[in-house]
Amino acid sequence: MGTVISNYDFGKLVSGNPANNSFGVDVEIDSDATSTKVGILQFKIPQRESIELSDKAYISTITIRFTISNDGSDIEIYKVKDEFASKINFHTMSFYSYNQEGQDATNKKWDPSNWQSGHLATDATTIVEGNKLDTEPGGSTTETLTLSEEDLQACGWTFGSICTLAVYNSGTDNFVLTQNNVVITLNHLLRKPDAATMTLVANRNGTTGDLTVSLPDDSTISGFYIDMDNSTGVSATGSPDFTAAAKNFVVNTSQFSGSFTEGTRLFARVFTVNNDNTGTSATGGTELELFRPKIKTSTGALLYTDSALSSALGSANANLSIGQKVYLKIITDAVANTPTSNKFTKIRVNWDSGVSDTDDDYAVYEMSDLTPVHNNGSNTVVSHVYSSAGAKVVKVQVEDQNGFRSDKQAVNSHQPDVIFGFPSAVISTSTKKVTQAKYGDRTTALTLSGQHSRTTGADTTIEQYLWGYIPESTSNTIVTANALENDNSVFDDGSKRVKIGSLSSQDVDDTTFRIFGLASYDSSGDSVSDTAATFDHYAFTSAIALPASFDIDARPNIGSVAVDNGGDEIFFKEIECVVCVSKAAAENGGLYDCKRFILVANEADTGGAGNTVINKDLFYDSNVTNSIVDSTSNLDETLDATDDVLTITGSVIVPGDIIKIDNEIMFVHSLSGSTIGVERGYNNTTATTHASGTDINVYRFANRYKWGGHAMLRGTSPGFVDFDNSGKIVIQDLSASHRSGFHDCWFEQNFFTGDIIKVGNDSGDNGTFDSPKFYKLKSFLRDSDNDGVEDGNFYNVALIETDENNLTEEERTYISTAVATTDADETPTIIRHDSAKKPSITCAVYNTADAQDEIEFYLAVVDSSKTRYNATDRSSTSTDFNFQFYWSETDTTVISTAPKTLDLDTLAETSSIAIEKVNLTRSGGISTQMPLGIRRYPVGVTRTKLGIPKVTVQAKALDQTGYRALFSLVEGNRYDYVFLDSKKLDSPTTSYRTLRMRLESGNLTKDTVDPNVYLANLNFVILGEDVS
Repeated sequence: MGTVISNYDFGKLVSGNPANNSFGVDVEIDSDATSTKVGILQFKIPQRESIELSDKAYISTITIRFTISNDGSDIEIYKVKDEFASKINFHTMSFYSYNQEGQDATNKKWDPSNWQSGHLATDATTIVEGNKLDTEPGGSTTETLTLSEEDLQACGWTFGSICTLAVYNSGTDNFVLTQNNVVITLNHLLRKPDAATMTLVANRNGTTGDLTVSLPDDSTISGFYIDMDNSTGVSATGSPDFTAAAKNFVVNTSQFSGSFTEGTRLFARVFTVNNDNTGTSATGGTELELFRPKIKTSTGALLYTDSALSSALGSANANLSIGQKVYLKIITDAVANTPTSNKFTKIRVNWDSGVSDTDDDYAVYEMSDLTPVHNNGSNTVVSHVYSSAGAKVVKVQVEDQNGFRSDKQAVNSHQPDVIFGFPSAVISTSTKKVTQAKYGDRTTALTLSGQHSRTTGADTTIEQYLWGYIPESTSNTIVTANALENDNSVFDDGSKRVKIGSLSSQDVDDTTFRIFGLASYDSSGDSVSDTAATFDHYAFTSAIALPASFDIDARPNIGSVAVDNGGDEIFFKEIECVVCVSKAAAENGGLYDCKRFILVANEADTGGAGNTVINKDLFYDSNVTNSIVDSTSNLDETLDATDDVLTITGSVIVPGDIIKIDNEIMFVHSLSGSTIGVERGYNNTTATTHASGTDINVYRFANRYKWGGHAMLRGTSPGFVDFDNSGKIVIQDLSASHRSGFHDCWFEQNFFTGDIIKVGNDSGDNGTFDSPKFYKLKSFLRDSDNDGVEDGNFYNVALIETDENNLTEEERTYISTAVATTDADETPTIIRHDSAKKPSITCAVYNTADAQDEIEFYLAVVDSSKTRYNATDRSSTSTDFNFQFYWSETDTTVISTAPKTLDLDTLAETSSIAIEKVNLTRSGGISTQMPLGIRRYPVGVTRTKLGIPKVTVQAKALDQTGYRALFSLVEGNRYDYVFLDSKKLDSPTTSYRTLRMRLESGNLTKDTVDPNVYLANLNFVILGEDVS
């Protein structure tokens, strides 16, 4: 930039007229051997502040442009000596003197003529000093001479200095320099800016660095740039890797035009710039070394199956099991002259990058005490246990003590291929010894739970809980499933009579159920509705009910109203327990046995609501024993204990089947011609050798777990299963191996109104195995030829619920209310979903001979795994499945015992004891608050429950029989129930109720008056009434 200096003095000195002053006129310059004409130019350089320049500004040049009259020799300028310059008076100076003094030849003060070849003599009177400052040929009308930075420094001139120059002509051309046309320009530049500082930290991602640039207090700085190089001593460049404006800044290395490569030394230097110093003229600041670690190429990341890191993970498919540890070793090569020598302090591992590969997916393993190492093998063991199956892609990174990380890379060894595991069924029971349900209430029911069952992996859930049982006494022991699962909301508006129905297509009208519960009575003891005017009280009772005989036009075949032992119809207010006490002759545990029964309210009592369902899941027969059937295929080779590819005869085994050879269970993964790929030692059985020709048995899932509510069917040729977008699912033909019942009928397959079904298929819009559809069954039709006209002997058409208003809020989240497309001749697998999702079930045990029995209860679980190997060498997988794998089954034994009772009235009637005093109480169940102040009665009285009914009895043993009974009672573990007639309380001639009790506490004391008499104080809790 330039600033014009407009104020100057310019005069001439003429040797031919040495005493005269020529100020204010054009200046002639000329030189020959006898005369000199010289110009004297003087100006002042402005102060820095006056032209608003920073401290960094300096004078680069001063240019002086003259307007000349003619061409000629060179124009030259010299510095006038300071001793003369400070004394010049332009109004009086002459060739002899710089002022009025010495105006003749004898006492002249200076000599303007004494110069030669650009370097003047050094005698005292010579007016100039130093070298010629600049010269220009007088070849045009204007000539510009320049004082360089070096000239100014030699002259000692800077801001505020007065500059005095002598202007000569090297020849005799007699140049005339116009007085008023001298243009003096001060040219100034900025000196180099101050250096910036820079620090480095690793970015959160570890693969880039954050460089923080701190600029100095230099107002001239207009920006900075950062340049990188692979060697130290980074120099300023014209093509930087990053540039930014003049402010403190955080720069990430990803913003550089160069790359921050792992394992490579990189140097970065910051340079500051201003308007006059850019590019290679910038000022260099802090230089930093950047380095990211690098895992050794090819062999730096290896997986092992042992902690000693000696057994490499194998190359075979399925090279790792769920629950098995895999170990990782990381190696880095040393890199000299780097900040870390390429050591690392942390290992970061994504054990399953195929699912997701973000930074958050990496587990971090720190070296002991964060010690930098080249190999973690002797420092920190890195291991992992997979909780899900399938092929995995392990990726690793290392991180050094500065927080920098290597690139993410797959391990160099074989990747894990985790073998598909299987769930583990775990069954627990509310008790290991259950009292048979002779007095049917909750105290005699058994709860079975599969809550603690485990899935194949963390990414799966239990989808089905399946139940069955085998009693030791198959002829006498009957276990009723869902005995307590009664919906009593139908009785909210009044007590009602109830009935039993059956879905069977056979006559099972010889099945007898006993129903226990609270009933309503009038004052004479006859059961009436509690809405009747004669209603008086409630009492516990029991009644029996049977289904009707098979009638195709009346299914489900609902029998007559339940009656008590006297044949009177009973109006129930609440049903507590339903127990089968007599099996049908047709129910013998066969493959297609175990019919489904329902308990409904009498339609005459429901006000037009029909036979409202109270319990739709009553089962008592079990198919466990007969559900493992001969597949008709046999081994076609001898197996050792490790063979997992079997050659078989026949063609009935399919992937997903559970087979049993001798005592070993196997899971069938894949099928290829006459060979099957299997999982050996399945369900905790032992893999062993098997002879060629051995029978292959297969589990029939559709039948094995019907007792727990499981129902299943699968379409097959020639008729298959049809879907109709009007909301119908039509059974035409079912697979014999995948059907719960014998006939092509929804009822026969144990499906009923209100069931939720799960539909899967290999493909299609109405549900696939990968993405199943769920429907709620609304009703059923008989339509053998699917023409809309009801006919035929079986209910082969199911209508789904199409109104979402008839679904619960939870059901709306997953149940479809429309069949997606009309699709005929399909082979879907359809299972009952709502019962299978319940992890627990209640049941009641009855023995027709009042005998003790051992019952083996079975629980199977099926989880949500969808992948199986579809090649016998396990080289590939498939996600099609059939709702029955992966499977696990377990069993547990429960002892059922006939209840042991003690009747206090009988002992009293035989004079074995004397009942002296009976007290009935009920306490608890009310929450009250008593406020401060003068109030005498509580506020906020709330009944939280009814309270516990108790009876206190004081009795006296009169003989040894009475003594033994009372002693056994107090001793405990002898009697399940104690009975006492209520007439001992109110003394009528007829007992109002017989109380069923259990001893809470008691004592037996010898009478001090009569040592042959013992006194008993007995405290009972009332459990119910004698309604056996």
